[in-house]
Amino acid sequence: MPSERSVKSTIFSTIVRSRYWWALPAISFAALSAVNFSYMRDALFDRGDGTFLLAMVTSQKKWMSPEIGFSLNFLQGLGDIWLPTATQLMPGFILASLVDDEWMPVIALLVFALEFFFSTIVLARCLGAGRLTSLAAALIGALFTLPYFVPALTGPRIWGNPHFMEAIATSTLALSAFIAIGRTRTRTDAILVLTILVLLGHFAIAQPVLAALASVMLLVFGLAAVAAAKDNSERLRKLAAAAFVSLTLAAAFLAYEYALFYYARTTFFWDDLVEQPVKWTHQSFLILTSGAGAGAGPGPYLWYTSLAGAVLVGWRERGRLRIFAIAFLLFIVLQLSILLYAQIGGVKWSGPPLGFYVDMFCLPLYAIFSAYLFVGWWIDLPRPFRWAMPGLVLLPWASVFALHHPYSDSQFRLENPLRWPPRSTSLVELLRSEIGFEEGAVFRGRVVNLSGTDFEHHDVPLPFSRQYIYSEGISLRTGNDHHYYGMWYFDIPTLDEISPFTSPFFYAINSRLLSARTEKQVRGVTTFTRFEPRLFAMLGVRFVITDRPAPNLAPKSRFVADPEDPEKWTLFLYEIRDAKTGGYWSTSPALVQTTDAATRWMADPGSSNDATVYEHVPPSLVAGSSSEVRVFRDRLVVEAKSEGTSLLVLPVEFSHCFDVDIVGGKQARFQRANVNQGAFLFTGQLKAELRYRFSPWHFRCRLDDIADAQRLQLSNVGWP
Repeated sequence: MPSERSVKSTIFSTIVRSRYWWALPAISFAALSAVNFSYMRDALFDRGDGTFLLAMVTSQKKWMSPEIGFSLNFLQGLGDIWLPTATQLMPGFILASLVDDEWMPVIALLVFALEFFFSTIVLARCLGAGRLTSLAAALIGALFTLPYFVPALTGPRIWGNPHFMEAIATSTLALSAFIAIGRTRTRTDAILVLTILVLLGHFAIAQPVLAALASVMLLVFGLAAVAAAKDNSERLRKLAAAAFVSLTLAAAFLAYEYALFYYARTTFFWDDLVEQPVKWTHQSFLILTSGAGAGAGPGPYLWYTSLAGAVLVGWRERGRLRIFAIAFLLFIVLQLSILLYAQIGGVKWSGPPLGFYVDMFCLPLYAIFSAYLFVGWWIDLPRPFRWAMPGLVLLPWASVFALHHPYSDSQFRLENPLRWPPRSTSLVELLRSEIGFEEGAVFRGRVVNLSGTDFEHHDVPLPFSRQYIYSEGISLRTGNDHHYYGMWYFDIPTLDEISPFTSPFFYAINSRLLSARTEKQVRGVTTFTRFEPRLFAMLGVRFVITDRPAPNLAPKSRFVADPEDPEKWTLFLYEIRDAKTGGYWSTSPALVQTTDAATRWMADPGSSNDATVYEHVPPSLVAGSSSEVRVFRDRLVVEAKSEGTSLLVLPVEFSHCFDVDIVGGKQARFQRANVNQGAFLFTGQLKAELRYRFSPWHFRCRLDDIADAQRLQLSNVGWP
């Protein structure tokens, strides 16, 4: 009669060798994820990135058009496209949006974790790794980067942006499908090519920025897959498939991506932006040791062990796994060579650390080669093989012994002051009642936050950094930053904006008119430091928040965030009484040829003109009798009346990407006014619907915006 140990060994050996060997580990992993994420649900999406991302999910669900592409985000700035991440097309956020906001992070993160888990196993098996090595890789990659421990073992980059896991999983599955091409029948190849097109097409629509970055990894390891082909027939079929996929995706998305990336502050105002020295540690978020997204804890060890594992694979293995290990090492050497050259040369960079964003898509490979170092080279021996499967299933459950309530730790609260969901305060409720959005309601103005401009923090000289640290301090004390996320979550529109794809025309207003000349700007966030009531009124700003009393003005409200230190932590709310929330009438506009001239006019309160335009308008304009802007999920509706011909300048960002529908067939022209505002030239009565559309099938309008910027010499805008 077999012993109990023998029976157990037989059971586990059968599970490992069966077709569904992954089922039990997957169930265990899903259960562990549900337990850990539920217990620590208030700390799953880290700090600024995570809070911003969750606020965007709730806002897009209410306000972004349900069509494919990106519509108007009227909650930020004067209205432009949303940060190009279509959360309503991402499975994790689709499911998360079905539950209340408190549990949203749990559901989303569970889906992202499972996507990474399965895609890593698929890639590892396609490369020829053993089953237990593949399982170990999926577990290592997930446990090290996602918040099974808080703080996450590799720092906040993926902890704060766990939707990156869906991007990583998509590119991983596309690479896996490409590896399989040429190894079976032609019909199967056709299915694999279609699968790649569907995966990458959805990727480019839902997350176009990450899709562009992932293309680097797909190119490098796609070439490795071609090199690993077993014969010339497979190699030719792979090359043919790669050519077809590349040409198809380029035809569908290349011009769209160009239009997205080019129309940004980084293109026209690169020299304005703060520079950072390039470091070799920017190669991977696993080894970045300072700054946003810095690695923490054992992250660097994962980097080192993966390199050691890849070297071991190159020495011991043959076939695809060996070639991919060599390609992986060469890819890292290439990245490090570029970064070391830049570091030695003292190069400074105003953009994002592209190295670790590109390298992020290699995370499954890091995990696979680390797993090989720890497991793969000895797991096939008879004795360890018998207990390896239950060990890999049970070992991750040790993380439950580290479970805790993060916000019960005062140090964690101090380092992670932004909470989800944001708490409401008396100041937030006041603004919500005064200017908060409601579907179909009249636009009542926006708010701008200048607090923290002079906040003393000597090691962070940027105004943005001082303001951000101050708003974090406010959030620590109240549960709401009163600046960005805490406003948008409650449908309160702000002049403040977070997006590296902010309209460069809006950036000209932001930097030249509402900030000091000596101040440096950052790539992704607007910074306003000057209290300019006249300009704010023109832009539809009705309320201004400061942390210091404004001379000769009485605040509408005071909000004491910390009664023990009111001098430092009190917010003052000022109302701009004549804010042009429905637009304003221009009867004597000046015709200009450059945005520099328009900027200088805006800075001159004594000008006899009341607007600037770039197209001829009739000489006898009259003021209309009424005007209003209504806000809907997918459009703005402008209604106005006049006894003659009028020019109505709106608190709306002008763009050729607006589809303008004039209701009733009346003649009207939508055109640019001032620097970045839209305006209607019409006679009699106007009712117009403005729908902002930017998608792979509607992108040429953004090329027209780029042409405007070039024609109007936007890059040459100076300081008035």
